[in-house]
Amino acid sequence: MKSKHCSIIFIFGPSGVGKSSFGGYLSNHHNWLHLEIDIPKTNDVDIHEIKHHWAEYRNGNATPLLAELNTRVKSLGRTGCVITFRSTDLLLNHELEFTQKQGVIVTYFYGTAADCIFSFLQREESLGSQLGLNHWLIHNQQSYLRMSLPDLSLYRINVFKPDGTRRQWDEVSRQIRSFNN
Repeated sequence: MKSKHCSIIFIFGPSGVGKSSFGGYLSNHHNWLHLEIDIPKTNDVDIHEIKHHWAEYRNGNATPLLAELNTRVKSLGRTGCVITFRSTDLLLNHELEFTQKQGVIVTYFYGTAADCIFSFLQREESLGSQLGLNHWLIHNQQSYLRMSLPDLSLYRINVFKPDGTRRQWDEVSRQIRSFNN
């Protein structure tokens, strides 16, 4: 479907999978606007002043959110917008269909639980954080299991190689673009 707004990608996935890093990659290397929803100690979408827009979107009215994102992208001279969500956020069933009809790409970054946990623990250690395995399990277990079910397989991109290292972001970016063709 040809949309009347800028290119928009919604990225979901478990902690440690690289959602924020990928959003930064698109921002720094491809001039995209990156709205990160998973910022510690904030009120998620409200941090970007789109709480009302997102609520309207979740209720089936896409116009306020898409218009706001399009306005921000144009005013900042960006080429698209990527929103990276918290590990507990999911779009399912009718919300996925609705989002696709709007011309928005939805992808679930994915990997084995072991790869995601290892990456999460490495990141937290490098930040000097006290977050550990229990934090990952509490905040990811249910959503990870849900996004592992077959009905989301078309939306998943495995961002890890078989050896557990992360794939290059340009390769992941090409795979996402192929979703829209």
